[in-house]
Amino acid sequence: MKFHTSIFRAKFRAALVKTAAFFIKAAETRPQPELSSTDSAKKFLIIRLDRVGDMLLSTPVFESIKKNVPGSVVTVLLNRYSRGVLKNNPYVDRIIETGSKESKNISAGEYDAAVVLSYDFDLSSALACYRSRASIRAGFKGKYTDVFYNVEIERDPQGKYEARRNIELMEKAGFRSSYSKPALYVSADEEKSAEEFYTRNGIKPEDIVVGLHPGSKRKPRRWPVVSFAAAASVLREKYGAKLIITEGPGEYRLTCGLNALLGGNVPVLKPSSITMWSAVYKRMNLFICGDTGPVHIAMAAGVPVAGIYGKSDRRRWAPDDNPRLSIIGGKRCADIGVEEVLSAAEKLLAEFTHK
Repeated sequence: MKFHTSIFRAKFRAALVKTAAFFIKAAETRPQPELSSTDSAKKFLIIRLDRVGDMLLSTPVFESIKKNVPGSVVTVLLNRYSRGVLKNNPYVDRIIETGSKESKNISAGEYDAAVVLSYDFDLSSALACYRSRASIRAGFKGKYTDVFYNVEIERDPQGKYEARRNIELMEKAGFRSSYSKPALYVSADEEKSAEEFYTRNGIKPEDIVVGLHPGSKRKPRRWPVVSFAAAASVLREKYGAKLIITEGPGEYRLTCGLNALLGGNVPVLKPSSITMWSAVYKRMNLFICGDTGPVHIAMAAGVPVAGIYGKSDRRRWAPDDNPRLSIIGGKRCADIGVEEVLSAAEKLLAEFTHK
């Protein structure tokens, strides 16, 4: 009989949640504040403990709160590696990193509302929400979530773009909300540094620039490096495109391998601030990437994107109203052909590159 680790992990997580719920009930020495009206909420704790792309797709929530709730104060609890998404964000008043001293003191009762945006249940997020002692504690409904939340939102089985789902969660929880596109906020110094990057690498304003991001923490989401190289070589030869490889943390070997296949002289944008990446991306005429954080950065920057999504749920991770986005998927990334990606890339270049 084959042992399935995924089944074991699922059962282990369920047991962990059940145990946590039991001990929370048993250890409760003082009642949680009574549920109050959402109209009176001013101080918000928004909890998002997952990845860079997830945080970026949560930025419409912060803007919505500020625009619809006069006098509101927005605090975001996050993981350290997604903090850069909120750099320069005018709609966030305070950032708390999970595991910090601040995060251990969130139970002082300073929040009117605590909201967990993660669609998939996360025990750490649910516990943080509970510990906040906010009078409104909201999140998506699941087994035992009634222990952590006093406002449970039914999960929608229909696939929906994550940024819009986040806003719908706020609406269903009773908060006045409005949708805006995910956004990053680039400083003037970062714009200047981006221009210096292009000048340093001999790329002129009139050049066609194609960005390549071969990495992803999840290996099934990676398109083979040899396929990246084949597609990029065609674009370089046919359009005279200037290539830029972007490298995320831990992706050095991957980018070195791609660069070697392309002759070894392609500029590499090393790991730096997320907003700096956005500043560099803005000059690109095309970005080729899998379903990972940089694809969302590129979309937020308004760059035409050929997204190699493979079997990822495009309904959840790609907007359906972006004409500058072409998704290639429906099968494993490893099985997606070079011609498929080139077809999408060339259509985007033809439509959005004006010479």
